[in-house]
Amino acid sequence: MNQHVIDTLISLVECMLKEREWLEWFDAHKELVEKTCGRTVFLKIKPKESFSDIRNTYLGQMAAFKWLKTKDINVALGVAYHKQYNQEFEDFCKQEERKDKAYQKMIKDTFEYLKDIYPVFFKQLQKSFDTSSRIEKGKSQSEIFQKEHILSVTFSPDLKVFFSNISMLRLEGIHINFDDIVLERFDNNHFLVLGEFWYFGDGDKLLYDLKTKDIVVLAHEHRPLKIIQIAKTMRDLLEKTFVTYLKEKS
Repeated sequence: MNQHVIDTLISLVECMLKEREWLEWFDAHKELVEKTCGRTVFLKIKPKESFSDIRNTYLGQMAAFKWLKTKDINVALGVAYHKQYNQEFEDFCKQEERKDKAYQKMIKDTFEYLKDIYPVFFKQLQKSFDTSSRIEKGKSQSEIFQKEHILSVTFSPDLKVFFSNISMLRLEGIHINFDDIVLERFDNNHFLVLGEFWYFGDGDKLLYDLKTKDIVVLAHEHRPLKIIQIAKTMRDLLEKTFVTYLKEKS
């Protein structure tokens, strides 16, 4: 075992190194660290490009501490990195919370018209919308007519109301995009593929049954594939099914 590597790892575990000092040392001695500690431990100690300096230092410290223990090298575990990492994470959460509140206010101000059409969903939307979400206003009647022409189908009044008010909706486990609608055939019936709804499993397709007008999910994890009805109308889909699903996620 290389004593220089061991001494440096001990300094890391004891929080004797500044974050930048540790990261620069590791970059200059990574081949030696891998040779001394082995590939598996090396990958645990190795800083990740997407992580902050303090997170990399703290995770490296913990990996080094565990490795030193396997070598019967006793060392006191410092707490400075952990405190800094916790503070960074707390600050990040507060920043994300501020962003979420700003997005939620934007939704309330921009999409207030939904309150008259989908009141329950509009209320839940404000709570569930965050930085990873997306919603866009609806399409014009001419754009909807053009989509009908392209697909050689006629949208129901219920479907037209939805897309004239919302053209894109992306929430956790819910993905609908007017521009991506396609016509597909399952079980000898034609369906509009509205997007995805991860109700029964990740990646499940959200379908509109052109014959019955029901909204269904193609549960792809079932063997064989199973089509399951989740709503009788688009209004029920938003006001009941989506709201229940989003409440469970919150």
